[in-house]
Amino acid sequence: MEEYSFTFPKEAWYDTYRLKDGKLPEKGSHINFANILLNKGISERMENMKKLWWLGLAILLAVAGCSDNGGNDNAGNNAANDAEGTEDAEETADASGAMMDFYLNMTSTLNGIDNELNDYEAALGGEEAPSAEMKTAAAESAAASSEAVKGLEVSGDLSKYEEELETFKTTLAEAYDMKAAELEKEEVNFDAANEKFAEAEEQIASLLEEAGLVKSSLTNDING
Repeated sequence: MEEYSFTFPKEAWYDTYRLKDGKLPEKGSHINFANILLNKGISERMENMKKLWWLGLAILLAVAGCSDNGGNDNAGNNAANDAEGTEDAEETADASGAMMDFYLNMTSTLNGIDNELNDYEAALGGEEAPSAEMKTAAAESAAASSEAVKGLEVSGDLSKYEEELETFKTTLAEAYDMKAAELEKEEVNFDAANEKFAEAEEQIASLLEEAGLVKSSLTNDING
């Protein structure tokens, strides 16, 4: 088949096409224009394919990076949640131990002070009325018990329950104060004081349970 060649002025493709040796064709020279167009088309397609390949690679890398970041974020969140859960468990254990210490310290302190008050109350239900000396000793015992309750310290581990513990202390101290006041009278009636004591007993029982401990009877623990 005969190959057709065309003569084009240099100005028509001077800025676009070059020969393989890098020289521009002379004006008026014969060149196979179809081959030039074909070569240019192939070059453009190759360039476009390269661009698409690089674009695809960039997208894959971006997706992989996002996946890694997501995994790292999830791992970080899980670690943070585990640490928080461990910290909460430790705080709960510390609070439980501190609440037990508070309760045992209180009951042991009162058991060393309220013996005379307990003896007087026990004698009230007996056949023989308690003596005046027993009554005086009971009044002193009740007053001392009130002061001991007011002086109980609430540790830092019980900061979560501090307000409720202070309320309990106030209620229990009032119960002892009411008994001390009754013991100054000729006729002693502990009914109101015992109701106040029962209120304090319920308060501390709820606090023990809230701290993860078993409810305990304050009456039995300090009068037993």
